[in-house]
Amino acid sequence: MSKQAPQKRFLFVLQHAPHAHGAALKNKEALDFALACAAFEQKVSVLFINDGVFQLVNNQNTKNIQSKNHSASIAALGLYGVEHCFYDAHSAGLRGLGAEKLLADAKAINAQEIKRCITEHDFVFHY
Repeated sequence: MSKQAPQKRFLFVLQHAPHAHGAALKNKEALDFALACAAFEQKVSVLFINDGVFQLVNNQNTKNIQSKNHSASIAALGLYGVEHCFYDAHSAGLRGLGAEKLLADAKAINAQEIKRCITEHDFVFHY
């Protein structure tokens, strides 16, 4: 009987706008890495802060900027085993983004909850 390795907790912190110069590739890399960790049955959470909250905006249209829209990938994170999708409520508020403008599966958390979230994870990756 083989012994299963213990699960680790991974947190991916995305802090850049989805289509900012050079950020699109980093954002895709972060999402791909998160999905790979989840595929290997690790506990994965994603946190959007600062301009990263713009990645959660519903109905993004990227045709005019010739960039891939990653919102469908973000919306599907839960289907692929990502446990939690959080966003910084303060960052969203500063940018005029209420919960009604964001993907439904994302949960708003405050600064204290963000600190706790970071300390509860074994690995934290900032993108």
